Amino acid sequence: MRMANKRSPNTAGFSLLEALVALVVISVSAKALLSAAEAHTSSVVSVSDRVVALWVAENTLVELQLGANDPEDRLRMAQTQWQVEAVLRPTGDPQLSRVDISVAPAADPDAPLAYLTGYVATDGGAS
Repeated sequence: MRMANKRSPNTAGFSLLEALVALVVISVSAKALLSAAEAHTSSVVSVSDRVVALWVAENTLVELQLGANDPEDRLRMAQTQWQVEAVLRPTGDPQLSRVDISVAPAADPDAPLAYLTGYVATDGGAS
């Protein structure tokens, strides 16, 4: 004799417990997916801010190389206000100075997003 494992028409489908477990699994998976998407979006925004900060630093270095004595310490680029700090340091060559530039969002000036070091000609060796 064969035992049949058939459900009666009244018990066909999922039980309430099975449906609740399935909903929990789906909701946990969706939460993990949304968290990963949020982290990715945040990292993309961070990278774009760092790129713009580096552009600001490069522009400041070029201004100094072209002879600007006092480049702007606050400027706006890409809908963001930036705080720029440029520090000139002497080198072994009196006609050359090292410049260290840091760029931070004006909203958080203690957290620079870009650093750049370059060299500018000075008139220290002119006679």
